[in-house]
Order: sequence, then structure tokens, then C-alpha cells
Amino acid sequence: MNVALHGLEEAAGVRYQTAGVHAGDTKPGSPIVVRYADDLVVLCRTQQQAERVKVQLAGWLASRGLAFNEDKTKIVHLSDGFDFLGYNVRRYRQKLLIKPSEAAVRRIRKRLATEMRALRGSNVMAVLAKLGPIVRGSPGVLSMSHDVAPEHPTESFCNTSRGCGARCRRCSEARPARTCHMHDNLTGRRRADYAAATCTIRPYARFAPVCPPEKRGWMAYFRLADAERTFASLDGWLRRRLRQVRWKEWKTTAAKRHNLRIRGISESNARKWAGSSKGYWRVAGSKILQVSLPNSYWDRLGLKTLSQTWQRLNRTA
Repeated sequence: MNVALHGLEEAAGVRYQTAGVHAGDTKPGSPIVVRYADDLVVLCRTQQQAERVKVQLAGWLASRGLAFNEDKTKIVHLSDGFDFLGYNVRRYRQKLLIKPSEAAVRRIRKRLATEMRALRGSNVMAVLAKLGPIVRGSPGVLSMSHDVAPEHPTESFCNTSRGCGARCRRCSEARPARTCHMHDNLTGRRRADYAAATCTIRPYARFAPVCPPEKRGWMAYFRLADAERTFASLDGWLRRRLRQVRWKEWKTTAAKRHNLRIRGISESNARKWAGSSKGYWRVAGSKILQVSLPNSYWDRLGLKTLSQTWQRLNRTA
């Protein structure tokens, strides 16, 4: 796909500065194309420019046997926002906010709900153990080798990052320095001036370290987004589901009244809610359970919230 779409920027009319301190920046009035595989966004100055670029790209794609997906293609103002690769980009007054899209949030909630339905009948600790890796954003793999990209490629190679400035394509972490064994391709002799020489790195080097866990997984994907309120809302929903599980554990009226009483609820309210005919979800959202099973209760049980994970990753972004 990348080969088929090579030259798309030129077809859209993107022009770059070629000299001076601003070399590599787009020229004033030029559209900006952001593309990942076959998903792309074109940022234009005016609606007329956007319509013109769309016509140009439609013709360019037609010559290659391709076409826009009209159901997903639209022209919108930045104040209305648009979704791209799981993010929602929108300008609120004069501030640009990049948040997880509604579709991405629905997928996250659906995954958590599916896991909890699969654990129906299990106790709270079993549910927390299952949800922990998901909430922390674990990628579901044991290890991942660094995909090393050289900054200054030449005809020589080495198996370390010392002297070449190689970084991982996935997490941008610099590889640790080791003894450099740099060889000349022509003579095969070891080079003594490796510190001044540049080199290329094999894509998956033999001693490449593992990407740190905080740079992997779906939570790390959203670490740069303005997601504090989004994840706080999801945390509230998740705690309500956990209160529902705990309320189901207290099967009998006597057990419910006893557990409410030992958590500081008055006798009259404990009797009233223990014998309530309201459904589990309704009771889980009541003030009584929010007081008897507060957020600090779940923290003591080891619940790592989405907000806590996002704040930790956002500080290290």
C-alpha cells in the first residue's frame, strides 16, 4: 500500500521549504497531508482548497485503480472535529484538543464489559486480577525486540548504538552503549576510529534490548492524548461494575445488612437497602454503596485505574 500511494503528497499539492532554517516545513498556503497506510487526513486553509485537493486526489487515485471510501470521506471544519486512528481532533474556541474518539472509548468499555461477563459468578479479587493487565494497558506479549533505525547510514555496520545514534522505531529509546565492533566492508578489518564513524544497524540486532512496558500497549498509545476526563469517566463506570459484583456476593438480606452496617451505614438504611427490590446495577450506582464501598476501598484491594495509568504514562511521554 505504501508503494501504491507513493507520491500522494505531491498530487495533493504539498510544497516544502528547501533551504534556510525552515527547510522541511510546508510553504505558506500549502495543504498538509498526514497518512498512515491507507488512512489519511489533509489539512487545508479553506473549504474551497479542501474540495480542490479532494478532486485532485480522486483523479490521482483513479489512475492507480483506487478510489476514496465515500462513507468515511468528508470535509469538516476543525471546530466540528474529526476522528483519525482512534483519536478525535477538535478545536474548542482557540484550544486544540486531541482525545480518544468515541468509537475507541466504546471499544475499551466493550472489552472490559466482555471480560466481566465472562467472569460472572467470580468474586471481586478474581475480577480485579483479570482486569488488572487490561487497565494497565499491557500489550499481551512477553517481549518485543527493538526495531533499530540508524540516523546516519553508510556502507559499514555494527551491532551496537555507540557512535551511530540509533533509536528504536517503536519507542524512540536509545540503545545502550556496548563495545563497538565496527568492520570495513571492503577489507573486513576492525576499525579503530569507530567513535568518529557512522554506521547502519541491522533491523533486529542480536543484542537489541526489550522495549520498556510503559512504551507499549493500548494505554501507551493514548498517553499523549487529552484523556484525563475520558478515563476518569471510564473509571467511574468500572467501579460501579465492581460494586455490582460485590453486591451480588452478599447474596442474602442478612449478609447485605451486616456488610453495610460494618461499613458505617445506619441500621435503618442498612435494613432498607438490604431488602430493596432494585436491580443490581441500580443499587451499584446508589449513594449507599458509594459511601460503603468508596474509591479508597478499591485502591486498597489493588485496583489500578485508567486515570492513574494515563497520568503515569503522560509524565514519561
